[in-house]
Amino acid sequence: MKILIIDEMHLSIIPLLEKEGFAVDYRPEIKREGILEIVMEYEGLIIRSKTPMDRPLLESATRLKFIGRAGAGLEKIDLEYLKEKGIHLFHAAEGNKDAVGEQAIGMLLALFNHIGKADQEVRKGIWKRE
Repeated sequence: MKILIIDEMHLSIIPLLEKEGFAVDYRPEIKREGILEIVMEYEGLIIRSKTPMDRPLLESATRLKFIGRAGAGLEKIDLEYLKEKGIHLFHAAEGNKDAVGEQAIGMLLALFNHIGKADQEVRKGIWKRE
């Protein structure tokens, strides 16, 4: 089974996929036009979010069995088409939940402690310690 990777990924993914028997074509520089020219040769796509997986592109992927999305967002993928054609989608739905929680807590702490205002004042040479 052949997989096309169309976005930059950590190179450790290639031997992991090859170990499972996949033939991997790593092409992070490829543009949409190039994808459309060769996508019909692949059963799998590994993506981030550079290229929308819309109906015209997916219709060209006549052998496609699955898409692996390195990330959580699915807004650039035609989910209805995938469902119609029985194409599996794998993604990291909860991959960033810890980071989102940490960011929210950090922003609340910054808000309650006026860190933004204090930062601006210090940069202007104002130091009101009280």
